[in-house]
Parts: sequence; structure tokens; C-alpha cells
Amino acid sequence: MAEIRFVNVSKVYDEDIIALERASFDIGQGEFLFFIGRNGAGKSTALKLLTGQETVTGGEVYMNGSSVSALNKKQLPYFRRQFGIMKPDLGLLRNRSILDNIIFSLRATGHYGRKMEELARASLGITGMLHKMNAYPDELSGGENAKALLARAISGNPRILVLDEPTANLDPDSSWDIFCLLEELNRQGMTILAASHDREMVSVMRKRVITLSAGRVVADERRAIYNAMAADILEERRVLNERQLLRGREIN
Repeated sequence: MAEIRFVNVSKVYDEDIIALERASFDIGQGEFLFFIGRNGAGKSTALKLLTGQETVTGGEVYMNGSSVSALNKKQLPYFRRQFGIMKPDLGLLRNRSILDNIIFSLRATGHYGRKMEELARASLGITGMLHKMNAYPDELSGGENAKALLARAISGNPRILVLDEPTANLDPDSSWDIFCLLEELNRQGMTILAASHDREMVSVMRKRVITLSAGRVVADERRAIYNAMAADILEERRVLNERQLLRGREIN
């Protein structure tokens, strides 16, 4: 059985903004998968639907056979604890050290006592940031900040790591460091799902790649490389033209 299933999933926002349209795919436990596509293609939306941050308009998302949309408000916080989430815009608190940032995050997800510091130190050790545990975010380089965010994301020992543009604004060397850490976490059994614009790194990693265009899944390939920009644009135009034609037929 697949760990994650998207079955004809659609997400429509106000004013008929289609973020995702009839998306279907399965993700097995321990996979490393990239979602790629242009801005607005639906990458971030797919991740938010999986983690329960957004609700589907149509179709269903399943985790280990259970419907995500069937979870109530009391169940959602416990459900989300199986995910580690890393987003550049979900930054570190500037008035706390890196260690305290991670402890604060662990406390918010139900951990307590001395175990929190043990988990925080362990995650910083994995990402090579233990020597920076007493530093503050403003004292870190861009690459160090990304590693600290990754340490926070994995501190609760999640089953699934969800990353939305994990190497945004990083130089190639720092991006490579992050992807090497992700590769090692995946080798240890963690499922890795990443939305990324980092064409070079996605192509080098040669993992499974789901390409989204205007909310539709247009490709699902193993050991794939990032589609060329021209192909992205052509796919988007094709999907949008097809959608416009369908709407015209419905009106007529």
C-alpha cells in the first residue's frame, strides 16, 4: 500500500483560481520525490494539502489509507507531528539562539523536559550545526540558516520531511550541502518530498520528479531531470488553452 495517495485532487481558491486540478499519484514509504514547475503550478498547494494546512475542493488525499480531510480539529495537530516542515519563509526567531529555536518548536509539538534539548542537539549534530547552537539567526550565513531550519524540521524525528524551496537564495555549494543531507536522511528511511526550482540540483539528484503545470500533473518520471524552461512554458500554455476551451463548451 502507498504511504500517500492523491486521488483526483483539486484545489480551487476564490474567483475560480485553480491551484490543483484532478491530480492523482501514489508515493511509497521512503521515497525521495521532487515537485517541479513554474510559480503557481501547484507545488506548494500539493504539500499543504498533504499536511492538512489546506483542504481539498475535490478528490481526496490519503495517508496510510486514511482520509486527511476526515480529520477533525483535535486530530490535526497529532497528524501533523509525523511531518517535518522546512520553508524559508517559516524562519527562525531572531531573539532566540538556534538551540532555543528548536526547543521552542519541539515544545509546540508536544515534547517536554530534558528530552527536548537532547532531540535539538541531535538534529543539530546531524546537520553539522552543533557548534553554532548558541548563535543567533543574524549571526548565521545563508547556508547555515538553511541547515538550522533543516535541523528544526527533523528534530521531532518525523516520518516524512516536507520541503518548500529548501535552497531558495542559496549559492550552489550551500544547495549541494542541503541536498547531500537530504540524501542521507532518505537513506535512513525518511520519506522526502520537496518542491523546488533548483534545476541543477534536481537534475543531479536524479530522483522521482512530478512536474506540475497550471495545476495539472503533466509528467511523473523516475530518475528524471528538471524540464527545460521552454517545455514548462509550453505545457502551461497547453493546459490553460485546454481549460479555456472546456469552459467555452460549457457556456455554449
